[in-house]
Amino acid sequence: MLAALDKPDDMKIRDRIRHAVRVRLEADTDHREAARRAAGG
Repeated sequence: MLAALDKPDDMKIRDRIRHAVRVRLEADTDHREAARRAAGG
């Protein structure tokens, strides 16, 4: 089962998912900071 994860296509998919999650987390952090500033914090 782990051997299947070593296929190039699977690695590409996992990298794409990891990148999407990272972008989403960074966006959420930016929104939180902007909201804090807008609230006077």
